[in-house]
Amino acid sequence: MNYLEHAVLFIISFLANTFSSFSGGGAGLIQFLVLIFLGLSFSVALATHKVASVALGVGAALRYLTDVTHPNDISIKIVGYENT
Repeated sequence: MNYLEHAVLFIISFLANTFSSFSGGGAGLIQFLVLIFLGLSFSVALATHKVASVALGVGAALRYLTDVTHPNDISIKIVGYENT
């Protein structure tokens, strides 16, 4: 992929995730199709999309855990994050 394709992928992913945050999902359909359109094979595009999805999920979980006050509850201990 050249720099232009990277820029196109960044812009489309940014817009897709922005719309996804408003609607509660659906960015994956747009991002996955763009990866296929840019010439990645199906398996590489799927793996790339799944890695990006996990990174977004981890970021969202960490933001939630730091913004919300939680009682000492077992689910927080299972996750391994305790707010001290």
